[in-house]
Amino acid sequence: MALAEAPDRLDRLNRVALSRGLLLRAERPLNFVAQTEALEMPYEQAVATIGAVPTRVSGAGALHDLLNALVWLSFPRVKAVLHQLQATEIARDGIRAARGRLRDGVTLLDENGIFLVIQDQSDATRLRERAWRSLLYEDRARWGPEICAVPLGHGLVERLVRPYPALTAHVRPLRLPPAWFALPPHEQIRQLDRAAATRLRARPPLPRALHPLPVLGVPGWWPGNRDPAFYSNERVFRPRPA
Repeated sequence: MALAEAPDRLDRLNRVALSRGLLLRAERPLNFVAQTEALEMPYEQAVATIGAVPTRVSGAGALHDLLNALVWLSFPRVKAVLHQLQATEIARDGIRAARGRLRDGVTLLDENGIFLVIQDQSDATRLRERAWRSLLYEDRARWGPEICAVPLGHGLVERLVRPYPALTAHVRPLRLPPAWFALPPHEQIRQLDRAAATRLRARPPLPRALHPLPVLGVPGWWPGNRDPAFYSNERVFRPRPA
């Protein structure tokens, strides 16, 4: 769905959403509308109140919003939970200069997040401890069969168009059964969306529960990381603070 196809992009996005039976809430289908139809309200309130996702189709922000729409199509349950959390906070506290911990965490995951799907809880511990060489290089053969990084943040994907070494995601580890790793990709995403939405609803993503991950270090994401020396740059692969 290239940027050159902007005139009919909303129609195409909505046809895909309808064909998949995606619901934003209750009986309301997922619906993308032009940014001008957001009724001058904050994005999160537009999603929660008019039941639609404001989307720019031209000019500045068009690529960002296209990527956001594609994440909505892939993770409709997760996105609905994140934006309901935002809308609830806004309804209670209004728009303030400081968003607060919950809205900060939701924004970080929504814009810059990755789900790290694991079988073994020790992998989440190594992520938290920033054991970069052990997790990302010495165990690189386990990435795919036992560990999988799944991008959620559309802002992160946009920055990957022009990647740079220090590009860092905010990661929410998620433990799933071994059978998940053998599923076809589309079924992996469907099941991940369901499981992640349930867990985010029960335990919202506060900033301290999100862990940094320099994404060019993920095995298979960048050719240079096949060299162990790639992980020696402590300005990128920073140790955990004492």
